[in-house]
Amino acid sequence: MPSVFAFLLICAFSIFGGFAYAGEPDYDIVILNARVIDPETKLDETGMNIAVRGVSIVAITHESIRGKIEIDAKGMVASPGFIDVLSYDPNQYGVWYKVADGVTTNLAMHGGAVYPKEWYASFERQKVPVNFGAGFFYNSARLGLEIGPYSGADEKQMAILKKTAEKALKNGALGIGMSLEYAPGTTKDEVRLMMEVARRYNVPVFFHVRYSTMEPPGTNIEALDEVIVLARETGAAIHIDHINSTGGTFSMGTSLEMLKKAADEGVSVTACVYPYDFWATYLNSARFDEGWQKRFRITFNDLQLGGSSERLTVKSFEKYKKLGKLAVAYAIPEDDVIAALRSPFVMIGSDGIIEPGNNNHPRSSGAFSRLIAKYVREKKV
Repeated sequence: MPSVFAFLLICAFSIFGGFAYAGEPDYDIVILNARVIDPETKLDETGMNIAVRGVSIVAITHESIRGKIEIDAKGMVASPGFIDVLSYDPNQYGVWYKVADGVTTNLAMHGGAVYPKEWYASFERQKVPVNFGAGFFYNSARLGLEIGPYSGADEKQMAILKKTAEKALKNGALGIGMSLEYAPGTTKDEVRLMMEVARRYNVPVFFHVRYSTMEPPGTNIEALDEVIVLARETGAAIHIDHINSTGGTFSMGTSLEMLKKAADEGVSVTACVYPYDFWATYLNSARFDEGWQKRFRITFNDLQLGGSSERLTVKSFEKYKKLGKLAVAYAIPEDDVIAALRSPFVMIGSDGIIEPGNNNHPRSSGAFSRLIAKYVREKKV
């Protein structure tokens, strides 16, 4: 069993409560009477006892066991930690909120690193309390070559980007991340090139696709069609980031059907969703280019400063835009969230990690808890 499983259970001590055991018990910690669920082995049994020695799980059994610390988990579930497939750098502030949300693997696939060797070394030195990994972030690599978000890369720049991506994948990048809406000048040739590289190294391409609504010119359907067609042509595996806010808003049924059809045809395609009906991004990004009200079917009052209760006005919008602040937008139909959650190829990705300053979306710390509390227990989605 992975030691991170043990770590999550040790953290659970503060939730379940425990007591010290007199004498010489066999184990350091035991979890008693739990319903143990392990998706990897298909285990799902009640009344089980879990033995931890050091930082490792050494036994899962129905037999009676003793520990220096014993935690009664009757009526509760013990399981491996969650994998947050769409997060960012596991900074020392925000990563503890991930642990509190049940996350024990934090993957920086929306964002990530241009130079993963150095990225991994940095977080290894920080001894962060979760497993972690990163993708090669194409947008940052473009900016490093001084390619503006509204410009395309030329042939010489594309050759450099290809070499940079290949080096990153050789040094541990888990995939390639492309945020097309935030760099609308990215050409189809650039996308094809990265997908060809990904196919050669057998890794997925994570796409924040080019469009986020059904308002032409540029709709969700066109955005998904672009990456699906290229996936068919290159054989690359694709992942659609946060489909509830990009690629599926106002079109979720059609969008999911497009992805299912592609999967049925043999395209390797997945997507993720966060369980909220409002998205968030920085006010000075391309997402808030002229016409955003019409595209997203919202007004200034539908925007709220992240980490506060302040709704925006024309005046405060301009102020916070100059400051590069993050705002949340109440612009996602609840039915779109539910449809995505019910799809068998859509997984959970928070699309956030708490950053110092607390100008954040709550998905950064509560995505998995909210999923279970609201959409499993309450709504039974």
